[in-house]
Amino acid sequence: MNTSLPDSTESWRSWSESWEEHMEFKGSRIPEHQVSTRIHEVISLWEKPLPSNWRRKDFGYIKAKGYRRGNKERAKLEHLLEIRLFAQLTWRVTGLREEVAFFPILNAISLANTNEKQREIDVLRILKFPNRSIPCSVEMKGATTNHAWHAVVENLQHLKLLHGHPRDFLSKVSNESPCDQFRNLSLSETWGTVLAPSSFFNDRGKKENSFRHAKRLIKCIKQEIGVIILLACFPDEAEKPIEVLSHPD
Repeated sequence: MNTSLPDSTESWRSWSESWEEHMEFKGSRIPEHQVSTRIHEVISLWEKPLPSNWRRKDFGYIKAKGYRRGNKERAKLEHLLEIRLFAQLTWRVTGLREEVAFFPILNAISLANTNEKQREIDVLRILKFPNRSIPCSVEMKGATTNHAWHAVVENLQHLKLLHGHPRDFLSKVSNESPCDQFRNLSLSETWGTVLAPSSFFNDRGKKENSFRHAKRLIKCIKQEIGVIILLACFPDEAEKPIEVLSHPD
């Protein structure tokens, strides 16, 4: 008797696992002669077709803006950072060569219609420039969680899912929705951001090496597929700005 799962489930699992395989590397660094190959492999993931019937259609679970995870008293390290992030309505952003404001809007957004290997956006925000507003998918990282290469690949996977939905899908949740601020913004043009404390990028060893590899990766992602991912430092104090450490340009 055939006890295998339906093809659509298997294809989603296989697709998701193929991204996971490229998030990590052994040792404290990627050998220099392998970096270009690893970057090419990550970019090739973007070109792979998405599994069939993967899109979530009902976003009614998003009842409110802001932090919406469970018990705050038992929050993971990166979730504690999300709580701090949503404690302010707006943040100043430096490092983008013009005055930019960051508005955190939604938390914990699941884009697929399966719970198996679900890919969840930590924070969906709006970057407000003087003459335009850009939606942005944020991958939050605590100081001791994995590393920048892992986070960039994870963030790119989230962007692939966002770009795979209709361009304004969240704005159609309801007439009076917590997603209303994304109305008239093209989610198919969303930027990515890895947001973490400075030590996530700068601690000696694998963290520091991964940051260097990740900076090369985001430049190639921009050049090859036109997707922008920022690496940014989350400040220790609320009155300080979020600092963009690396821009693909």
